[in-house]
Amino acid sequence: MKAPPNRAQPLIVIAEPDEDESSLLKAILKLLGFQVMVARDGKQAIRLVREKLPDVLMIDLTLTKSKGAAAVARIRQELLLPDLRMVAISTSKRIPRTSLRGSTVFLPKPIDCEQLCRTIKKFSLTGNAAF
Repeated sequence: MKAPPNRAQPLIVIAEPDEDESSLLKAILKLLGFQVMVARDGKQAIRLVREKLPDVLMIDLTLTKSKGAAAVARIRQELLLPDLRMVAISTSKRIPRTSLRGSTVFLPKPIDCEQLCRTIKKFSLTGNAAF
């Protein structure tokens, strides 16, 4: 698999079935200076990751059409993207370890904006100066 393209702004793909939640995450991340694309299910997430090679994938573990955990495993194994930063998100506080395998970090819902910012900042991505 080729390396992510050189872009002016890092790209984050959000795989989230809830339109309100994905809109809120997208707005926050855009304010921080990131490009953002949204997938509504696991198959769309896999397709976007394959086509766009994002810097970060935020993926809800309860996705349909390829559960989030299955999508994470498939992306790691089939797309050969071992360095892709993946943020697993879920409303459940008790996630089996096997569901998190392949994720870089886990954030519980509702997502705390400050925690999200700290997490993205740890990835050493360059957003805008306000970040």
